[in-house]
Amino acid sequence: MKYDYIIRGATCYGCGMAAGLKGNVLVLEESVVPGSDWALGFDAGYWEEPLVTKPAIDFKEALLSHQALSEDGRFCIGALAPLMAKWCLDYNVRIEFSCNVLSYNANTISVMGVDGQKQYETEHFIDARPSVFNNKKYATGLVLFKEASLPMGVYGDFILTPGLIEGEYYIALPLPCTEKWPEARLAFHAAWDRRPPALEKAQLQLIGVQFSYGNAPNPAAAIEYGYLWSREVLQK
Repeated sequence: MKYDYIIRGATCYGCGMAAGLKGNVLVLEESVVPGSDWALGFDAGYWEEPLVTKPAIDFKEALLSHQALSEDGRFCIGALAPLMAKWCLDYNVRIEFSCNVLSYNANTISVMGVDGQKQYETEHFIDARPSVFNNKKYATGLVLFKEASLPMGVYGDFILTPGLIEGEYYIALPLPCTEKWPEARLAFHAAWDRRPPALEKAQLQLIGVQFSYGNAPNPAAAIEYGYLWSREVLQK
């Protein structure tokens, strides 16, 4: 089947692109969730940057109205994927999940999907997966700490951000851009083992399943960046 645009990665950025492009658009996503860069990368983000586009504002309003985001910027990452799915339906973003790109050659994309190997045709194949920014990427996790309230800041090797739920914190370990995932997990656990006294009684609940890259301050801003990119493409 032929598409005007095929986007690789149902990231918030990629979904924002798809929402802004005209014609027949398909998004290919290796995982099973939209907004995978934030939902699986466990980046709490920061929310001070103002939004100017309707798609991004709509998504932030959905987070606020479902109490997944507080007015002071505390975020519940677990709520992102279902709200992102609803947003994608509202903006007619078509996504094929569990789809791995095998090759791209002369406008032909070979993929492996849940229904087997197949090919798509397009003149515009866009990679919207996260990339290294400022020579850093991050291994992330979620911790519980109910002994006291901790402000956002640097604690030993980690950057700590309070979550929406009381006692819940997101932590990020900065890593070199060349670090591979198996080594990153080992580095994360080693850093956790030598955490400072302020985090001694914190309980590590889980680790993100992929790197976070900090390409945007928050998911709504990432949607906006992708949407604005698509507007520029259509104006050319």
